[in-house]
Amino acid sequence: MVLKSRQIDSFEKACKKAYIKDYPDRNKKALKKWFRKNDDLDEDDDDMLHDVADELKDMYNDEESKKRMKRCINDAVEDLYAEKEEAEDEDSDDGWRDRRGGRDGYNSDDSEERDWSDDSDEESYDSEEEPRERRGGGDKRRQQQQKREMDRPSTGERMSFKSFNFPGNSMRHCNFEGFLHETEPDNEDFQFVLVAGLADRRKVSFESVNFPGHFMRHQGFRIKIHENDGSDLFQDDATFEMVRPKCGDAEGSEWMSFRSVNFPDRYLRHKNFELWLDPDEGGPFDADATFALQYEKTVCLRSLNFPGNAVRHRNFECFNDKMERNNDDFYFNIRPGLQEGLGVSFESVNFPNHFLRHCGFRLLLNEYDGSELFQSDATFAITRAIAGPKSHFSLNSVNFEEKFLRHRNFEMWLTDVDGPEEDFAFRFD
Repeated sequence: MVLKSRQIDSFEKACKKAYIKDYPDRNKKALKKWFRKNDDLDEDDDDMLHDVADELKDMYNDEESKKRMKRCINDAVEDLYAEKEEAEDEDSDDGWRDRRGGRDGYNSDDSEERDWSDDSDEESYDSEEEPRERRGGGDKRRQQQQKREMDRPSTGERMSFKSFNFPGNSMRHCNFEGFLHETEPDNEDFQFVLVAGLADRRKVSFESVNFPGHFMRHQGFRIKIHENDGSDLFQDDATFEMVRPKCGDAEGSEWMSFRSVNFPDRYLRHKNFELWLDPDEGGPFDADATFALQYEKTVCLRSLNFPGNAVRHRNFECFNDKMERNNDDFYFNIRPGLQEGLGVSFESVNFPNHFLRHCGFRLLLNEYDGSELFQSDATFAITRAIAGPKSHFSLNSVNFEEKFLRHRNFEMWLTDVDGPEEDFAFRFD
């Protein structure tokens, strides 16, 4: 059974009453009442909507922002309307139906707001008991999310490039050319997403946030933002190695430099507040070619199929555990790959100089010992997610190229892709 517009609208209102609006006690019973009133849903729809409710509950318990919870609700509503319109097309004699443009165009008299939050002695949906078992409705929702998110930047987490010798300035694009400019935190011209290298997945490329599909590349050694045309030349021009900082004063911290893959003697640097790809010319070059990746916060690695869980270290072993916002065991800093020129590494926030690394294919947190083995074990390539939307990614070992990071029985391992593909997909949070 396809949900009616009235049901979709009332589900959205119930979600917002339960988790967004500042009503007394958050109207905990709003969703419980909605499900009781709509008890004729088919199994897939019922499972999908309960998955949404469970995800909202997890986000609320993890103290996620209301903005993120609103996005979760809005995404679910878009999915429901898309499914409804697709079913209407199939039922129509000529395959065409008038499009209302989604929920905003819905104008029926029976859409008036209903109060699902009146007092009741029945148990609230938002009880402390374990979330209901997922039976497969989540698969439908994940498929819809994947379709909707294919055009979003690959890892989803925005970052900017802060200059070492002009710390109040960052890289930005303007008229599709690269510049160093005084940082404007809310201006998306300064924001990029780290993705797997277009020419070599073990290296990195940088996709524009406000021009998806456009990447930082060099042309005539000037840094520009161009749309990916799929050519080998473009992919080479848009791929860089994250290496240790050219400026020795920045060694051992968040600073790094970016070396071209097709001109390995040249580095990304600022010159007269323009961005160029230049060879080492001495003088201020080393400082000009040193930057820090600035994320809005330290990152955690959220699971795709257990969205309330994230990678954490516990007794120096790594698990896919229930997220705890105030626990630094879940948080890491992204560093240039310890194996020079390849991928990235993840340094613990609460154990400095300790990195995620695999040993016996188990993911551990170990102190960096400087060995070549440690460097390769602790370096990962960020690749397109094996399964899931473009906002997620997978982490590929650089010394075992057929193996990827995954959770298995809530432990973190490095394995071949031989189990549920969703186990191999994560997102930065």
